[in-house]
Amino acid sequence: MRIALIGLQREHTPPAGYGAVGRIVAGLAVALSRRVEVLTVVAKGSRVSPRSFEVPYVGRRGTPDPEHMARYANVLSRCDVVHNHDPEMIEWLEKHVATPVVTTLHTNRLPAASPTARFAYLSEFQARGLKHVGFAGWGRPIIMPPSLDRDTARSKDLLVLGQVRPEKGIVDACRLAAATGRRLILAGPLAHRNETWFAEVRSRFGGRLVHVGEVADPVRLLLLRTSAALLFLSRPAEPLGLVMLEAMSVGTPVLALDLGACSELVADGVSGFVRHDVESLAMTVDDLAYLRPDLVQKSVERFSEDVVVEEHLRLYRRVAQRSLLTMESAS
Repeated sequence: MRIALIGLQREHTPPAGYGAVGRIVAGLAVALSRRVEVLTVVAKGSRVSPRSFEVPYVGRRGTPDPEHMARYANVLSRCDVVHNHDPEMIEWLEKHVATPVVTTLHTNRLPAASPTARFAYLSEFQARGLKHVGFAGWGRPIIMPPSLDRDTARSKDLLVLGQVRPEKGIVDACRLAAATGRRLILAGPLAHRNETWFAEVRSRFGGRLVHVGEVADPVRLLLLRTSAALLFLSRPAEPLGLVMLEAMSVGTPVLALDLGACSELVADGVSGFVRHDVESLAMTVDDLAYLRPDLVQKSVERFSEDVVVEEHLRLYRRVAQRSLLTMESAS
């Protein structure tokens, strides 16, 4: 079977720092290439290791070279299944590529696409919210837990890893840290448009708030390994939350609001705590010391390479078979 993976056109695969979709696509590309032939379609300058095909931006604002895009369509049409991760590609793929396509949705919104589009969902929460429209199977990420370093000392710091913006629950994270006397580390990019807002947050919560900016591996891994817990307080609800899985993979528990897929991912009282409000979460902080890192890490076993690759291969066979049945019916 020959699979084409399409990453986000505006994001490197994998990203140098922040970028969940790029991390998911890169991990899947490497793992799948051990079982099947994989062509990874990426933005220019990406560093993904399997065979790749760089393309210019082809969304609504793109002006790609017609000759290059014709070659791109020809390459994709020789694959058995195209697994797309960029919703802006759906319309172009339907018009120019004969190969069956499945798109993993990384948001809680259905793209403006053909009613015949097939989708892979990241979580039960996402599938329920979108009413399983076009459901073809699951497209969960691969998480490969490293060996736990028993000698790594954990601080009492709480960590938020991701974009620093209001809807990521930054103020709630500051409130939680202040209520528990902990330091809060923010590791992620701050957009210029949010600088005034963030300056107000800094003045309100003082020296316990430390923003280290966007971090890449190995600093990212070090922060995850040494923090007392990762905070995941995003509003509105998110369909997955890759960073929660990454934290648990190194034995770091998660404190999360009961929104989105959080209760699917975090085993309450085992790999962290899930509560309905920040005040209730603050009451669990002292109990973090009783959680066992090995059990926290064990909670991500269902996202292991073997499990997720088999899940994706089932997805691809189903998509290819449905396309064949459709062709036979049409004839």
